[in-house]
Amino acid sequence: MADMQGLNIRKSPNRLIQDLDVFDGSSKDWNNPWSPHNARYLWQLHFSSVDSVEQNPYDFWCVCQKTRKHIRVQIQKEVDYPHIIEPEVEFTPPEQIVAYCLVKEAEQFNEHVEKNVPDLSELSRQWKSEDGKITVKVEWRNSYLDASCIKDIIDSRRPSFASLLSKKPASQQQVSQSSPSLYTTFSSLELFLRNVLFNNDHRSISAAPEGTFEKHVGRGPHIQKLMNILSFHFNSENTNFVPSIASEPLSNEQRINLTLARNELIILANNYREGSKDSLVPSPNATAKLARPYLISALNVPAYNSVAPMYTSIFHQNNASLPDDPAFIALGVTNDYPDELVCFFYHKQKENDPDNARIYVDAFAHIYNLRKTSLLKNQLQLEKKVGLVSSDAIQSAYTSLSLETEVSALAQNFKYTDKHILDTFWNSIQKHPESIRVQRENLETVACARNSKGLLEYLRSTYAIFYNVQEAYNWLGISPDTEDGMIASVALVKSEDDSSKAMEAIKCIAEERNSPVLYEFLASQDPSYLPQVPDTVMTTDDAYESLAVQDRDVSDDMLINVYTFAVEDQPERSDRLKSALKCIGESRNSKLIMHFLEHGNLDLPEEPPNLNVPVGLENTGNFCYLNSLLQYYFIIKPLRDAVLEINHNKDVSMIKTREAIKKVGGRSVNRIEFLRALQFTYELRSLFQQLITTKSSSILPSSKLAYLALIPLTMEQVNSTSSSVIHPMESNNTYTEIHQQSEQTGAPSNISGSTSTSDLINLAPLNNDEDTQMPYFDISEEEINSSLDLGRQQDVAECIDHVLFQIEVSLGPTKNDEGTDSSDEDLIRRLFYGKTKQTLHDDSQGTRSGEELYSHLIVDLYKERQTLYDVLDGVFETVTLDLGNETTKRSLCIKELPMILQLQIQRVQFDRSTGQPFKSNAYVEFGKELHMDHYVEDENGEMAPLLEKYWNMKQKIGELQHRRKFLMTTNSQLLSSVDTLTTLSTWADYQKNSRLPISKMLPQLLQEETEKIKMELEALAQEEQQKQEERMHLFDDHLKHSYDLLAVFIHRGQATFGHYWTYMRDLDTDVFRKYNDEYVTEVDESEVFADTTGNTANPYMLTYVRKDCRHIIECLSRNLDFSNENLK
Repeated sequence: MADMQGLNIRKSPNRLIQDLDVFDGSSKDWNNPWSPHNARYLWQLHFSSVDSVEQNPYDFWCVCQKTRKHIRVQIQKEVDYPHIIEPEVEFTPPEQIVAYCLVKEAEQFNEHVEKNVPDLSELSRQWKSEDGKITVKVEWRNSYLDASCIKDIIDSRRPSFASLLSKKPASQQQVSQSSPSLYTTFSSLELFLRNVLFNNDHRSISAAPEGTFEKHVGRGPHIQKLMNILSFHFNSENTNFVPSIASEPLSNEQRINLTLARNELIILANNYREGSKDSLVPSPNATAKLARPYLISALNVPAYNSVAPMYTSIFHQNNASLPDDPAFIALGVTNDYPDELVCFFYHKQKENDPDNARIYVDAFAHIYNLRKTSLLKNQLQLEKKVGLVSSDAIQSAYTSLSLETEVSALAQNFKYTDKHILDTFWNSIQKHPESIRVQRENLETVACARNSKGLLEYLRSTYAIFYNVQEAYNWLGISPDTEDGMIASVALVKSEDDSSKAMEAIKCIAEERNSPVLYEFLASQDPSYLPQVPDTVMTTDDAYESLAVQDRDVSDDMLINVYTFAVEDQPERSDRLKSALKCIGESRNSKLIMHFLEHGNLDLPEEPPNLNVPVGLENTGNFCYLNSLLQYYFIIKPLRDAVLEINHNKDVSMIKTREAIKKVGGRSVNRIEFLRALQFTYELRSLFQQLITTKSSSILPSSKLAYLALIPLTMEQVNSTSSSVIHPMESNNTYTEIHQQSEQTGAPSNISGSTSTSDLINLAPLNNDEDTQMPYFDISEEEINSSLDLGRQQDVAECIDHVLFQIEVSLGPTKNDEGTDSSDEDLIRRLFYGKTKQTLHDDSQGTRSGEELYSHLIVDLYKERQTLYDVLDGVFETVTLDLGNETTKRSLCIKELPMILQLQIQRVQFDRSTGQPFKSNAYVEFGKELHMDHYVEDENGEMAPLLEKYWNMKQKIGELQHRRKFLMTTNSQLLSSVDTLTTLSTWADYQKNSRLPISKMLPQLLQEETEKIKMELEALAQEEQQKQEERMHLFDDHLKHSYDLLAVFIHRGQATFGHYWTYMRDLDTDVFRKYNDEYVTEVDESEVFADTTGNTANPYMLTYVRKDCRHIIECLSRNLDFSNENLK
């Protein structure tokens, strides 16, 4: 870009608002696009009063959440200017868009200016609209509270490094904990100022030792200094703080200063709110509102078709720093403005600041290079014709022509003559004739920049549609070896777009080939002749061959992708490729392909909902594993019904009692954990309802659901005694109790002249409308966005445990057979939990055993190929543990089996040599059925003989495998024993006639040994296979614990990244469906049970449902008229 000169930029409303986040009144960079544009301020509206009175939309104060600085925004509009913009305008005409220019010398803004107000002209800026009907004044104020004083107070509440290292007695620790929290200090001071400002309360505040003030605010010189800043001086005789502003009414400046201080205290209190543990101090009685909506309304931000919707959304929400490109800043717009408005403001900058037109065209060209749109390109072409060319384009043109850029071009003092430039141009195209069109464009750029009539005339007189035959081929989209007849056919098609250009291309090629066929075709285009061009028909085989697609079963969307890439790589074949895609689309009767060819997109018109296919879940980040899990829980009917009926199934006792505690999974769960879990279940209910009732093929889970599923409470939050999660019902009860106690005691509200902090803190009652659903655990969007890392993959096992735990916590106990509540009969326990029994035996302590609950069995991988029974054997086989002095035998069996058996395959392992995790891609063979009988406890000993035989056969199979592995072990040359002996035999046979002392019998002996090993390997393999089959059928007559395959969870990728999807089996139809985020498709079972050897896509969890519980699975549940009444 050109160097910046004194710019006078007309700013759009969006640009002015963005700049308010960057600059302040003392900044000199308001019109410098190249100054750093990193957001420093985050403005929120001042809290006007206790009752949160609505702000004046044309005169309001703001405070920065980060720096605690302030601005005041005042807008004056002429009487005839519309103050209310008509809502729901889709697009504001450019001529109605306000452009603001900076007033260099501040004019009188308001005639009614109060006297004795300090001069803030250096800290204020003023803008006017071009028509002069709108004036905007912005006044900046620094933080009123002394920063060093605030820092001293904060530092005084932190423990010193020495105290952390020393082990203090409990008594001393108790003293250190007596200081109020920072949140309590700042919120209490805010209440003092609120009383002064809005209740005209000028009473003294008692500061007696161990009194209310000291408990809620603190003591010491820092507190006294802060109180003095707040206009309260300390009276040592009466030990109280006396307001120094009590004698006279507050002046306007005093009121402003105290208001600034109050809002800064609110910011400080909110900054330390999370760490506060003093439940007696309420938060400021007002809701923080960002200033952005007021600025958008007051400054008349236009409605436009954004080219960057995410940018626009963030701009309106003001929830993140936005990237700023100097080019957009130079034109007074933001990055999301459409091309039409970019052009509009570009012209506006040129008209009002013609001396800097080159800077503005540089910015405009930079935006074109970012967007590459036709509208911006055409505008640049128009600018070129009037001699206004961007600096980058000039530099590039001179460089391409092997010339040094004429730096003095703007002064019309040129280094080169037109003849020299033209000669250089000709030399270039003689060396590289294929670059003639590009070089002509460069020559045109130089000619326009120099305003050279001679060069422009040369370009005009030598213009041709095609400068060589290759350009003709390229325009027709054919290769030089295309037959004449095909060329004529293509020309006919192209002539529909541009007949004269098509005929010029044929003429160019005909002359180069001297082709009678093409000459005849040209003659046939005379109106007196009818064209006689034979139709060419493309077969399906030709179409697939043209697209280089061998797999005829490739999906439509993949075929479209292949076509798109092929066109990008071979644009000259675009017509043939399009014909090939059309041919395949017609043969398949593909609506998607035909729609793409006609409209250029994949957005098929919405069709009537297909209620015979489950609904998919869209993926907004690395949440594919969460989508798989939610779909899995949805098909389990008792669980789905319980979630849908959470209003009746929730644990009411945990809501009513604040100190309530319940036992879940062997540990205590307090009320905060319960309310959070309940909120999660309500979010899950909303998702389940959408999965049932939506007409769409896919839906997007809420970000709140993802947050609650993935982000657990910290231990500090779990143990917190004060939290924002308290249900509104509790606030009403607390207020009622306090009110009743005060009526019974009849205590006066205040008997002294001092104001007690506790008098200022009230718990206001809230309406308890049973028909209004209140959040049990409120989470801000800011917290969700800051906590959810969309690019990071969460731990799947933790996610499964956390989701299941929250559902279990939120549900109340179900009824057992006797009709009484029983935690042992909770739904989650009955569905997923079983019980294992571990037995230890040694000589010193004999036999002892213990039982343990499990929700899933974790199985390890021992080799590259194994069956599911192999890995389960690894869990339940008896092992000997070496405990040093003696050995102990450990055995594990199943005491109880759940309705749904979940098997987690431990694929993520740790490499001790590299210190990094890695994923095992070992193949695990599994089937539709799973029999768990040989893992269940044999209480009566009936199965003992079979079990003993089962485990003995496993040991024998292990020995056979070990022997085979030994015989097949390779040496350093990667040769097995068979390969090695074969090689030696060949070498010995070759050395028969050599002088080496080698026995003539050696080759035969080696060959015989080789055959022996081969025979042994074959015998070992046969015996292993025979014993495996026999072992698998040992319990065929004793099958009592059988399961059917339900779901296969797949992960494709590495240990730290990848993609997840799930195959789920519809037990009613025995159909497998693939749940891959928003796509739910039926697949052949061969895909589910495929050998994944050498593939990173493999199962990481298998789930089976007990055969007598198949009825609890319902994969398809869609009903547009569904309501919770259907469950009843």
